[in-house]
Amino acid sequence: MNKKTIIIGTNFIFLLILSCLGIFVFVNNLSENNSKLTYLYSILNIADYSYYQDRGVIAQQIDETEFMIIISMGSKPNSGYDFEFVEVDIDKKKNVTITIREIETAPNIAVNDVITYPVRAISLSGKPNKVVVQTVDGVRYPNLNF
Repeated sequence: MNKKTIIIGTNFIFLLILSCLGIFVFVNNLSENNSKLTYLYSILNIADYSYYQDRGVIAQQIDETEFMIIISMGSKPNSGYDFEFVEVDIDKKKNVTITIREIETAPNIAVNDVITYPVRAISLSGKPNKVVVQTVDGVRYPNLNF
């Protein structure tokens, strides 16, 4: 085994571990009052999805320094539905705009006939003033609890 093979193998294992975690970290620095909001988003592994049956946005204060924004696509009829983050924008007033791309079942693709609840969460290092979640087409998700 040569050195190039070892490096490629190590990089593959590292990427595999990161993708298994399903967590991507992004940092957005804000200049107003030297404030800084950091955010993290991931796929949620939740045992009880019944709380996320409705399409919308749920905001939850975790503790004094963490605020969670949970985005649910609602109940879907098969495993072919999902969504991905396109952009997370935090302005100087700590207003958060999240743009997502919805993924629907493609024609002639085999999927599991099972009810699914596509859900993602973003954890903020502070409480935002306003949260807007919208699709790339500009359709806004309703706020379910705020």
